[in-house]
Formats: sequence, structure tokens, C-alpha cells
Amino acid sequence: GDNMDQILSTLTHIVDQEGGSQAPVYFNLVDTWSGTVADSWDITTLDEVAGDTPVIVFLESSEAVVNTAMLNLAVKEGFPPDHLHLQKDANGKYTGRVGAQAAGYIGREVRPWPDPVWFDEVAIPGAISSLTNYAHYGVTVATGHMSALTMTVMNRIFHEQPDKLVIRVFPGLDFLDKNWEGEKYLKRMGNLVDFALTDERGPMVTIVATSVGPHAGTPDGVSGLLSIKPRTNIIRGLSKNPRGDNRWTAEWITGLDQSEVTPEQLRQTDYHNVLLARKHGWPVTGIHNMGSEGIRLAMQVVYEAEQQEQLYVKKLWRTHGLDHNIEWEPEIFAYYDAHPELKGIVSFGIGLKEVVDQRSSKPLGIDKLLDEQWGVAGLEKIAPLRTIMERGIQFHIEGSEPHEDTQHPTWHMQKAVTRIDRDGRVIAINQAIDRKSAFLALTRWAARFINEKQMGTIEPGKFADLVVFNGNILDVPIEDLANVKAVMTMVGGQVAYETVQ
Repeated sequence: GDNMDQILSTLTHIVDQEGGSQAPVYFNLVDTWSGTVADSWDITTLDEVAGDTPVIVFLESSEAVVNTAMLNLAVKEGFPPDHLHLQKDANGKYTGRVGAQAAGYIGREVRPWPDPVWFDEVAIPGAISSLTNYAHYGVTVATGHMSALTMTVMNRIFHEQPDKLVIRVFPGLDFLDKNWEGEKYLKRMGNLVDFALTDERGPMVTIVATSVGPHAGTPDGVSGLLSIKPRTNIIRGLSKNPRGDNRWTAEWITGLDQSEVTPEQLRQTDYHNVLLARKHGWPVTGIHNMGSEGIRLAMQVVYEAEQQEQLYVKKLWRTHGLDHNIEWEPEIFAYYDAHPELKGIVSFGIGLKEVVDQRSSKPLGIDKLLDEQWGVAGLEKIAPLRTIMERGIQFHIEGSEPHEDTQHPTWHMQKAVTRIDRDGRVIAINQAIDRKSAFLALTRWAARFINEKQMGTIEPGKFADLVVFNGNILDVPIEDLANVKAVMTMVGGQVAYETVQ
């Protein structure tokens, strides 16, 4: 839909078509509509269009609106009716606006698994296509937080179509992600870090961590970037908070930041899940920090987790990996310097794409959301690679699904060196890094993100994961670097991709 009335009409139509069985119906809203919906929809809105059909509309992964039927179903299934993440009005009635733990519970425990045919017809072919695409662009390993569904898919591919599992997958399991009963899971699972599916190529699927929910949202979402300093401009339709909202505390509905919640309330957030993970010897990945306060809080909880007296695993053998750290203020560097214990146990993924290929918002009529919120001068603090490198902080340049024109390795290398955005502007050239460092940030330092010692460099005894390009990526003119593409990718000494001559 192009406006709120059309979106609500579409939702109503889908409920009418699919809701007859009273099975719960799940909707995922486009990020840029989330702020508007957060202002205008509540439990009454969804009750009118869905009636007895349980419905949830995810504004982002940690914020949602539910109707009465879905709220009752969640409580019936075991979610605490007095939880911090269920908003009530002044009269004590539920508004239908829910925060991270409630959204996570409804999205995992309440939601039925798909029909088995979905795995065969949708999930497995989709995963194979994605893995093949990574290999096509010279990516040999993917890491990130992955769901139980994804792990089932990877397991089946490994056993049923091993030739289709063309790259390594090293996931952080997201069983703690927005999970209010995390300790129950850990007591049953124990520590599975480094358990792997292995063949002649070496480990192809390896559990490297667990993941928890994000601290901060996206530039175009309802909670926005969680920042230390306020934005220059508050945009109607996005987060009303000039510093963004803390997703762990469901600040968008509670109004509470992490320093304002009680110890008991803090136990109802993913802060507690990080402590639990570390106690049981799990490093944590997946704390999304698209904002400086998110980065600082993530370092703080990792530090506090390490200080616990009761640790079943005294020393981790893999690092904590913090994701999507794009907005860096001086306070972050000061906190890192003041806590030298963090060095070597935490590593940062830097979202370079966010500054050179900014998100836009068609519904809001905005082409570059960071420009609009912080101004061009404010982009100096977005993905400041040189400063991070010179301060000796472990980082790598994040990737995602590569495309022909963007997101592939040589595109990231070129952007790290030139910092030229999609309109030809040079963004904070003083934060550019040299080509060799950019290469390391996509190889050796990326392996260091999960403390994987068998990849990232070409040495005897390491995995034979190799990429052949159609040009010398360290020598070609910088303006041609993004046009250098992989012609062969090898994983474990076997060809994962090769151009057809």
C-alpha cells in the first residue's frame, strides 16, 4: 500500500482470506511505515479487522502490535501477563503494543512451524540459491544469527545435498534472542559451541555463538538508532526520541532506558540473556548496535558478564561479536580504553554500506535518512574505519547478500578506500583506509570476528578456502576495483563456483 488506509485494507483482506481456521496470522511491516503505525494503531485497530483471529504486526523485529486474540493466546501459552514488554494504559488495560520479549515469544513459541512441504519447496531451494550466490562473488563463509528453521535447513542440505552446501556456515544460534525463558533453554542444551557438521572439506556448519536481540533499530524504523547524542532533526514518522529507543527495555512503550529499569525488570530483557550466555560459556553475537549508545551498552553488558562470579566456562575460546556498529562517538572510545579487559574478547562488525549507500524512505519522501537526521557534517562519525583501526579496536567490514553492483567484496574494498557514495559524494575521506587494510578487514579480520583461526589467511594447515579474481585487487586502479570479480571460489580445496568459459 501507498498509504495507511491501503495497508490496513490489505491486512484486512489477508485476514479474511487466511484467518478462517483461527490459526495465528503474522505480518511484517516495511520499516519506514513502522513509526506511523506505532502512532496510529493499537489493539482496537486490529480487533476491528481481525476479530477472533490472532494477529501480530511486527513494526520491526523487537516492536509489534497485537490484537486481543493474539495477546490471549500468548498468555495462554505461558507469557507472563504482567511482563514489562506488555504495555498497559492508565486504566491498566492492554494497548496491544508489545516490546522485544513479548514480540520474540509470539514470534517463536506461539508461531507454528511451517508445513513440511515449505522446507522442500521454499526454504531449501532458497538457501541453496543464497549460498551459491555467496560463492559466486568470492565469499567462502557466512556467519550471523540463525534461527532453528535455518539450522534444520542447513542440516538437511548437508546430509541430503552436500554438493549444494558450497560455502561454510558458522552461525550464532538465536535461541536466546528476545527469549524471556533463556535459562530453561541453557539448562537443557548446555554448551554447543564448536559442534560441527564436517566432511572432507572440514567443518561446513559450525556453531560459534548464541545471539540475543538488538539494542538499537534502523535509521528508518520506529526505534531508530540508539545514540549518545540527539539527532539534528527529528523526522515525523520515525522515532520521536531524539536519541532513539532502547529495544531491550522496550523504551518505545515503557519510556525507560537501561539506567532507569529496576533490577527485576532488567531480568526481563536481553541484558539478562547475555549474562546467562556467558555463564554457560556461550559467546554472544547479534547485538545490533546501529547507534553509539547501543555500542557502549553492548560493551558494558559484555564487561559485566565477564565479571560474574559463577562461570561454568572460565575463559571463552571464541570472541563476542557485536554487529552493525555504525555511529561512533568519542564516549565509545573512552569506554573501550577504560576497560582493557574488552580487548581480545570483543570484536566489532562495521556497516560501511550505511554511509555510502544510505537507506531511503519512499513513504516519507526522504532519499538519505542519515543526511536528513544528522546532516552531512554528522556523517563524519558513521563507520569511522581509520579512527577505529588506529585505536587498535578489533573490527571487520560487514557484508550481506552480495549483488552485481553492490555488497560484493571488491565493492566493499573500493568504498573503504574512496568513501564515495552512490551519488558520487566523498563522505568523510579522513576515515578512509588503505587498500591493504580494507583487504584485511574482509578476510583476516573477518575471521577474527568469531576467533576462527583456520581461515582468513593462506597458510599450511588452514582451510583451503581460496578465491581467484579476474584482476589483481591490490594493483588495479581504484576506480576499477569494484569491477574485479571472482572467477573461481574454492572451499576446502573443492570448487564451489567457477565461471563458464
